[in-house]
Amino acid sequence: MDEISNINEERDRVQKKLIDDNPSNQFHRGHVEYKLPVLIITKILEYSWRISTSNHINTALAYEEALQLTLINKQFFGIVRKMFNNVALLVKSSRMAVLHNRLNSVWCPIKHIVKLHVGAPILEKLTNQQQSVHLTHMLSTVEKLYIHYETHVGSLTVTSLKNFGTIATRLRSITLFSVTIEPAHLDAICLMKSLRNINISIPFLPTADFLTTLCNNLPLLESIKLINFDVASIPKSCRSTIRKLSV
Repeated sequence: MDEISNINEERDRVQKKLIDDNPSNQFHRGHVEYKLPVLIITKILEYSWRISTSNHINTALAYEEALQLTLINKQFFGIVRKMFNNVALLVKSSRMAVLHNRLNSVWCPIKHIVKLHVGAPILEKLTNQQQSVHLTHMLSTVEKLYIHYETHVGSLTVTSLKNFGTIATRLRSITLFSVTIEPAHLDAICLMKSLRNINISIPFLPTADFLTTLCNNLPLLESIKLINFDVASIPKSCRSTIRKLSV
């Protein structure tokens, strides 16, 4: 009896080893997930985005359709988010409300803006209305701001400039193109203590001591670009810190 029992146990052991526990038999049993390496998945998603945004005839429509790809998964949402660090918000006045609502949404893929190009009315819309936490965070990461004049839509307000300066504490560079500047605007710019570069393309400066005021109130200022200015207006105490002057 013992021999028969031992033979049965040995047979069961061999069967378990060769059949039941055989990896080749276990491979297709149950639920199996096939995963590509993360690098390959990332490349596929990046190429999908480029193909979807290749419509140069109707760029806005192409991007609206491409943004639907962010619904694939969180990984692709993160990939698209990194693509939007240089943003130009140039829309018609009739579309500004739609733009504002989209930027306020937590599902907006724009999360971290480094360079922001806006018209005066859009800046007004972004800074003077009630903001979501998402929009406030998005504007707080801006390091380079470009504001241009748009015809028939009003001038740049001092309030919007002050509000943006309060939010964007990392702002390093500001460019004002064909925007009307008053002494009050100059005071608002001087509150942006993190500024290092200033580019103002206007034919006439608001005050005679414009350059002196900038240098005395912006301790980190390194580069100044104006259409016309007198180098002698730069205070002697600031001349060692100014590295670049241009017109």
